[in-house]
Amino acid sequence: MAVSKGLRRLLRIKELEEEQGRRALESATAGLRRLEQQAAAARERERQGWRLVVTGVLEGEPVDRLAGMEETKAGAILSAFLAPGIEGAQDTVFEAREEFLARRVERRQAQTLVEEAMALEELEERRHGQQALDDWHGARKHRGAVEAVGGDGRNEYRGVGALARQPESLRDARQAGIGDEQEDSESEGDGLIWNAPSQS
Repeated sequence: MAVSKGLRRLLRIKELEEEQGRRALESATAGLRRLEQQAAAARERERQGWRLVVTGVLEGEPVDRLAGMEETKAGAILSAFLAPGIEGAQDTVFEAREEFLARRVERRQAQTLVEEAMALEELEERRHGQQALDDWHGARKHRGAVEAVGGDGRNEYRGVGALARQPESLRDARQAGIGDEQEDSESEGDGLIWNAPSQS
């Protein structure tokens, strides 16, 4: 019996679902990385602003100090803006990873079912093949035995029947011979008595 189409279709569906889960995980991970890179850039902008502020104070450059304060403020605002998005993206990645792992487990279970069905099918085919080989050997031995006794074996049966009947025929012949000898003996006895000389 071939592996059912239902099992193969189930395996194919689980493979597609696993692939979809993998792509969703990759997409969520890529989105999280973009947000993290933007957050890193915002933090770097904030640090550069603080360095510019320090430089302006040390060198007495009010313009640099004001520019640095603006950069620091902008970086901090951007970091604060990106934080919720990063947190949500992390949750999305976690859920996508869990979904992907669940679909992978389902695909492996379906694959195990198909592999077991294929193993049983192969075992059944081997069993049928061995049975056919045994039947062929049995038929060959039977045909050889029939050819050894000649034809379809009826001659052998006739020979056995003749051998079985032979003792009975011999016994009948012997009984018939013994009866003749007894009759001959009686006849001889009568002749001897008849021809005996008289004593006077």
